[in-house]
Amino acid sequence: CKTAFWRVLNLVIEIAGGELNSKVIDIYPDRIKKKNIKLRKSEIEIILGIKVEDSLVENILNRLEIELKKNQRGWECKVPTFRPDITREIDLIEELARMYGYDNIPTDETLSGAFVFEKPDPEYYLEDLKNCLVVCGFHQIYSNSLQNENEVKIIDHNPVKMLNPLNIEMSYLRTSLIPGLLKAADYNLKHNVNNFRLFELGNIHISKGNGLENIIENKVLSGLVTGFSIEPSVHSKGQKEDLFTLKGYLELLFIKKLGMNFELSEENHQLFDNAWSITINRKKIGFMGKLSGNLINKMKFDLDEILAFEINIDPIKYMFNKKKYFKKINSYPKISRDINFVMPYEQKVGDIVDVIFKKGKKIIIEVDPVDIFIDDKSVGKDLKSVTYNITFQSSSKTLEDKDVNSIIDEIIHIAEKKFNAKLRV
Repeated sequence: CKTAFWRVLNLVIEIAGGELNSKVIDIYPDRIKKKNIKLRKSEIEIILGIKVEDSLVENILNRLEIELKKNQRGWECKVPTFRPDITREIDLIEELARMYGYDNIPTDETLSGAFVFEKPDPEYYLEDLKNCLVVCGFHQIYSNSLQNENEVKIIDHNPVKMLNPLNIEMSYLRTSLIPGLLKAADYNLKHNVNNFRLFELGNIHISKGNGLENIIENKVLSGLVTGFSIEPSVHSKGQKEDLFTLKGYLELLFIKKLGMNFELSEENHQLFDNAWSITINRKKIGFMGKLSGNLINKMKFDLDEILAFEINIDPIKYMFNKKKYFKKINSYPKISRDINFVMPYEQKVGDIVDVIFKKGKKIIIEVDPVDIFIDDKSVGKDLKSVTYNITFQSSSKTLEDKDVNSIIDEIIHIAEKKFNAKLRV
């Protein structure tokens, strides 16, 4: 400012014949001081991703009229007052990059970044569940959470009535996802889509009394299957969806994918003609089975055999996305044995499977019922012959016949005593 002032004054005197009639008055109430900023070598390399020679750093900053004092970690910098935009270390590094040339800084081939979620997706834990069902051939649907009175009363729960419903078909919050799935099934079948699997994840609401505090909201998983799981062709007669295929999908989901204990037990339920309760890690959370014909008729759908399940996710949500632990591959050989039992026709095959595992002394790793034979003459009236394939393997040694035979003898004894299942000779 001083240089410019005296230059103007000199021109006035020289060209216009003027005179200086007073002293120079300098009004400078807030004197700007030079800022002291520490510049570290390590930060230059971290921010720019390259190593810049000390001599080049000093050359650039000196040309910007920044005073430097070198130390072990970097420089003490005094920034001129005409650069009020430089206030921090990062500003100095930006000046270095600008003068060095952005084009001279090579691009890093590995890109990385951190994205911080203030509120992560609260339903992220359901991704494995949805992906597994999709792999099994299921299609996810989204049905209306508002239903009519007939639909919400298919199950014995008190529904939540809307205060200002848009119409009579949307006057209640749903108490089950099954009606929405049935609507989708009916629509598909009427459009000649006969083989499909559907599922839905959504909330249901049940009223336990007056007021909002007495409304219970649960996250529910429901699904249905119908038609053929394997369509008929010249190579195969096909296979229809049944309770066993539905059970297989749920076992694949909960046992194989999510690593949970999955159990079924026969039990009556108003939505199903043939109902089985679903227990996960000792928590009864839902039902599966063949949907009741009365239910389908009540909803006025023209549907044949529909198999479905409905599971309350809330009691088991803490079990999702647990850490997975990998075991070392067992290097010891497996031994396979077949046992053939003759048992009453009504005897459940799975009960004996459970006994075999319990008596396995931790060396039975797999039990598969591989064959069922029914013949009044060779097996007997009201009897069936079931062959179980049992796989043995130890994690500490190579098994011998004596290790396996003692367990088989115990299994035969328990099966005969508890289930009247005799060894078929």
